[in-house]
Amino acid sequence: MTHHDLVILGAGSGNTVVDACTDLDVAVVDHGEFGGTCLNAGCIPTKMLTHTADVAEAVRAAGRFGVDARLDAVRWTEVQDRVFGRLDAVAADGRAGRVDAEHVTVHSGHARFTGPRTLSVERTDGSGHDVVSGDRVVVAAGSRPAVPEPVASSRVPFETSDTIMRRAALPRRLAILGGGYIAAEFAHVFSALGADIVMIDMADRLLGGQDEAVVDGFTALARERYDVRLGRQVESVTGTAGAVRLVLDEGPSRPTRCWSRSAARPTATASTCTRPGSSGTPTGASWSTRASAPPPRASTPWAT
Repeated sequence: MTHHDLVILGAGSGNTVVDACTDLDVAVVDHGEFGGTCLNAGCIPTKMLTHTADVAEAVRAAGRFGVDARLDAVRWTEVQDRVFGRLDAVAADGRAGRVDAEHVTVHSGHARFTGPRTLSVERTDGSGHDVVSGDRVVVAAGSRPAVPEPVASSRVPFETSDTIMRRAALPRRLAILGGGYIAAEFAHVFSALGADIVMIDMADRLLGGQDEAVVDGFTALARERYDVRLGRQVESVTGTAGAVRLVLDEGPSRPTRCWSRSAARPTATASTCTRPGSSGTPTGASWSTRASAPPPRASTPWAT
């Protein structure tokens, strides 16, 4: 067992703590890339993709301003390279900087508490585990997408916000479960890049919790741009990659691709501190609905 002055679980915001502890023996434990959600799967890459989406939309709308322009194609691989070619290098540099620091030990793996301020770290490469302890432990493990149970138990391939930006090809049709600001952002991005969008939410309006005028205005605008299904929930998901079917509690059926953008669930639990992994990549899907009593008008636990 290796003992440290300080053990930090999580290399996102937790990584910033290291800079204030140069006089301590510090261990950093993380299963994923350095930089956390913001750098790797959140605000930075999504804003870079949003700008690309805005450019595509500007080209489509150029005629309104007396400019002749045409959008011939979206080179998705090049879009991804522009985003992650930069960000992956930053994450790698962040890890290298900590590995090279004399007062820091980096552990790549999943951490689990086995006793007071004592943890077992299962190495990411599967080569075994390390036992570490510390005078103090900072839990900064962040969160992971909380996938709705009908999707999670279906064994059907799906995407989350951790994986959708790195999929190999643009979807032709995308079903987004949730109606919060992250769901809205991805709806805009993939719609602008050519996908047909279906937004499914248990609430009766999108962007719940925001200013009332914004909520009403955005919901109306989304209905003009997307296939919006509000006050509904997914009851079951069946099929295989390339032939997936989402069953809603009511409404007509149309073809789509299955994707889940769910609420953020804490990565740390009472007994373990882990980081999320990929849920797989679908190759196609469809969804259908059947009539039944409508669900209660409540704020969806899937939306963020």
